[in-house]
Amino acid sequence: MTSPALVESQSLAAGAGAAEKLAPGRLVEAVSAQVQGASGRAGRSVELLADFQAPAATGLFQQADEAAAAVGAAAAALQRIDASARPELATASLNYLKAAQHLVTGLQDARRKAVHAEALDREGARIAAELKDARDSDRPALLERMEKAFGQSDDAEAAMKESVTRASATLAELELRRSLLAAQLGSADALLPEASLAVVRRGLQAVQPAE
Repeated sequence: MTSPALVESQSLAAGAGAAEKLAPGRLVEAVSAQVQGASGRAGRSVELLADFQAPAATGLFQQADEAAAAVGAAAAALQRIDASARPELATASLNYLKAAQHLVTGLQDARRKAVHAEALDREGARIAAELKDARDSDRPALLERMEKAFGQSDDAEAAMKESVTRASATLAELELRRSLLAAQLGSADALLPEASLAVVRRGLQAVQPAE
C-alpha cells in the first residue's frame, strides 16, 4: 500500500518547479518519502538475491526487476522536485538511489550466473553417473560431454565470482552513500536498514570470502 506521505511527495514532485519551491522542511519530507518507499522495495529484493545458498525462488528475478524499477522511479520523481533550497540533499539522495539500484541489478546478475553455474554442474554430475553403467562404446562421447559441462561450469562460476566482486564494491559504495544521505536527512530511518546490508554482506562473503 502506498503511504500518504509518498502520495503527497509524488504530487509535490509532479507540481514542483511550475509552482512554488519547497521549503527546506517540506523538501526533507518529500525526499524521505521517496527514498523510504524505494528502500523498502530494494531491501526485500537484495536480501533474497544475496542468499546464494538457497534455490532461486520462482519470481525472484522479476521481483528484482520491479525493485530496480521502483528505485529508478523514485530517482526520477526526485529530479522533478525543485531542490534548489537544499542542493546537497538532492545530490545525496540521487547518489544513494543510484547505488541502491546498482546493488539490486548487480546482485541479480551474480545470482543469475550462480544459477547457470549450478545447472551446468548438475549436468556434469548427471553425465558422470551415467558413465558408471555405460557401455564401453558410449564412454568416450559421455566423457567428452561431461568434461564440456564441467568446463562450462567452471567458467560460469568464475564469471559469477567476478560479478560478486563488483556487487561487493557496489555494497561498499551504497553504505557510504547511505551515511551521507542520513546526515542530510537527520537519520537513517527512511533508508535501507543496516540489517539488510548485513544480510547482503554475509551472502557475498559466503560466495567469495574476503582475502
